[in-house]
Amino acid sequence: MNKIKIGVYKSNRKKSNNIVKNELVKAHAEYGYSPVEISETDFDSDIKCLFIIGGDGTILNFAKHLSKYSIPVIGINGGRLGFLAEFENNEVLEAVKLFHDNLLKKDARTLLRVSCNNKSTVAINDVLVERVYKDVPEAFVLTLQVTINDTVIDTVKGDGIIVSTPTGSTAYSLSAGGSIIDPKAEAFSITPICAHSMHNRPIVVSSASKIGITCIDNSACGVFADGKYISAISGSRKVVIKKAKKKIIFLRRADSDFYKKLKQKFGKEYL
Repeated sequence: MNKIKIGVYKSNRKKSNNIVKNELVKAHAEYGYSPVEISETDFDSDIKCLFIIGGDGTILNFAKHLSKYSIPVIGINGGRLGFLAEFENNEVLEAVKLFHDNLLKKDARTLLRVSCNNKSTVAINDVLVERVYKDVPEAFVLTLQVTINDTVIDTVKGDGIIVSTPTGSTAYSLSAGGSIIDPKAEAFSITPICAHSMHNRPIVVSSASKIGITCIDNSACGVFADGKYISAISGSRKVVIKKAKKKIIFLRRADSDFYKKLKQKFGKEYL
């Protein structure tokens, strides 16, 4: 039987990640495999699984590649919070053993597809529409019109709006007062940022919804996907956000539990 091609990528933000990578390569060698190092800019689409050593941001950077080629990812936390990673950096041997023994389960997560100004990309966590300050003489409060399936549901005055997946509900959306959503739920969250009204509240909508956001004043408005700048919009330009056709697949322990991880990473006060 032909051996599958395994990829490995490590973040360089921590020197210790290089030690973790060496341990991972050595562990795979015990099973007769030699992982290839992967680059963000020159991605090898022939790999059948990618081990990522880094924080949540490192995993987010690979969303487009992983979803496009349906390549499962095993996250090893080499960052700070590491909510997306299944294993900590001292659990490399366990991760490799479970992988080769075929004891990991698939965890498919819904992605967002954001389109504006003839640009389109995917996001694991969220799409953010917010005011931008660079080269802008005055920082006006934004007025954003929100539509669901082309029906106007709200006009938000404030700093912006976050549209998040269930995966992203524990990220920026949570900090802005949004709800935590079970990853298995087919839903998206729309969360205003610093709204200048008592009636603007987060809303959870079906993942089958087409969400539109239009900046209806002359303020400078930026669009970001998983924290990366996509484009600026103004006037009647609309941002369209909907469920991506493909999902991202994480490989996790058989007994992995979202709520246990929530308690572990954020503290017992959340449960």
